[in-house]
Amino acid sequence: MAAVADATAGVTVRRGSSVVALRTGPSTVPGCPTPSEWSHNRARRSPPTWWSRPPDAARRCPHGSTGPAASPPHSIEDDSGFAYYGRHFRSADGELPPLLGGLLVHYGSVGALTLPGDNGTWSVVLVVRAKDAPMRRLKETARWTAAVRALPITAHWVDGEPLGDEVATMTSIEDRIRRFVVEGTPVVTGVAPVGDSWACTNPSLGRGASIGLIHALALREVLRTASLDEPLDFALAWDAATQSSVVPWYEATNQFDRHRLAEVAAEIQGEPYEPDDPGWEFSQAINAAVTRDPDVLRAFLKIAGVINTPQEVLADGVLADKVLSLGGGWRDEPRLGPTRTELFETIAG
Repeated sequence: MAAVADATAGVTVRRGSSVVALRTGPSTVPGCPTPSEWSHNRARRSPPTWWSRPPDAARRCPHGSTGPAASPPHSIEDDSGFAYYGRHFRSADGELPPLLGGLLVHYGSVGALTLPGDNGTWSVVLVVRAKDAPMRRLKETARWTAAVRALPITAHWVDGEPLGDEVATMTSIEDRIRRFVVEGTPVVTGVAPVGDSWACTNPSLGRGASIGLIHALALREVLRTASLDEPLDFALAWDAATQSSVVPWYEATNQFDRHRLAEVAAEIQGEPYEPDDPGWEFSQAINAAVTRDPDVLRAFLKIAGVINTPQEVLADGVLADKVLSLGGGWRDEPRLGPTRTELFETIAG
């Protein structure tokens, strides 16, 4: 993707830089700031600060009249609540370890990510609740290795040659979504935030690049029908396309994460997690039924491959009934891996 962007005429990629502000040109809509160049921003960590202008110049885009003082995009930001502890490995023969389960496997209060790379390299990452203090010992290499060794279908992924001696940690991961049309009115024209500059979530489901690509394709379609010579119309069209193409994926991912955090909290307390949410019941049932029916497997892969949202799959009543019939007994499935007490003893030992 990066190579294609670098080779595309009219696209300039600046690496290692953050956006401070956008140089504005003549406003095509009275009172509404417009950059001097059309900007398709995908910088995750760059705050969109083009509205930071003198109060008399910063105005909301009006529909034919002067609006109130400018406000930033509507933004919802929160810590995702997860922490990551990972190491990188490589094999002597260039082969990858066999994948015995999914790339993400949940073992009670701990999740394990196994991420294949190229040239016989891969990563193993333990995902825990950031507030789970005992699990912070995973930053120590010996304790981390012992924990992974205790996870039955993940343990063999640490048999390779470690690339480095330390455990890499990642915390303070934000969930964020921005909307640049507030109460039906753009806060700026001439800007098309794409991918991470629009929204970002906890990355354990691996959807970020796919959602960004869906968003980029949506921009292509908008550019085919909405003229850049009509900045207000373009801004509204881009907001509508964003709402329909990628907002459902953001919401589905965020909902899954909220459930997962609550499930881990219940596991820590030694209590069952029983939310009154058909979506959660469906997600657990499809995981249990995925190896029992080809239609269920295809549905699962469509969700995992960011082709259909869980809500779209659930809308197929016949398929939903099959999932719940085959996987509805997921509570009675044998536990995968050690109990929390056993894992804690492993880490503490």
